[in-house]
Amino acid sequence: MAAAWLDLVEQGSHSGLDSSRWLIEHLLQAEATDRAMRSVSHQMHAAKFPVHRDLAGFDFEASPVDRKLVLRLAESDFGANTRPCREPLQGCKSAESPSFLSMD
Repeated sequence: MAAAWLDLVEQGSHSGLDSSRWLIEHLLQAEATDRAMRSVSHQMHAAKFPVHRDLAGFDFEASPVDRKLVLRLAESDFGANTRPCREPLQGCKSAESPSFLSMD
């Protein structure tokens, strides 16, 4: 909050706005932003989410996974050449009574 005060006083004096209302509005906005950021930080800590990890730090040598496959899946282009299935489910005779639900 002290840093926001100094920044806002400096901005207000350069722009010619010496009104206390302008300063109070911006200080309240800075306080609300700070509280929201602290709230998210607290909630993330309380949730005990694991530390963020990405593939840049992954040791492929120590793991039995296929490096090429993992990197390909990480690119998310593995579904680019697919098309939607337009054929009905196997074993379904009608929409009202699918055969997999019958008790015969």
